[in-house]
Amino acid sequence: MTSLRSARMLLGASCMFALQFHGVSAQEGRPGVTAPQLSLPYAEQKYRGDVGTTYLDSDPAQFPLQVAAPEGAPNVLVVMLDDVGFGQFSVSGGGVPSPHMEALAEDGYLFTRFHTTAV
Repeated sequence: MTSLRSARMLLGASCMFALQFHGVSAQEGRPGVTAPQLSLPYAEQKYRGDVGTTYLDSDPAQFPLQVAAPEGAPNVLVVMLDDVGFGQFSVSGGGVPSPHMEALAEDGYLFTRFHTTAV
């Protein structure tokens, strides 16, 4: 039992030691980044006006530019699911209604490349 505890302590200490030189940060926005931004996570947008006690005393809202894909970029949809079986959705014979997935399947877009592990 003591060797397991020692192994855990050693693993935790080595991870903390390695991360201090890796430059890990807590998703801070990068100063000077303007839209369109090409990487995730998106930089946090700050309100640049003055907020008064009422909306009449406040500056009008300044909305940031909408992020747009570069010209010619492919349409990519990433689907990440957890605890889903082979026949979970109605599009593949399951009991969970999935009308949007069925509409995509009717157009020829069927999600068939997935990975699962045995339990």
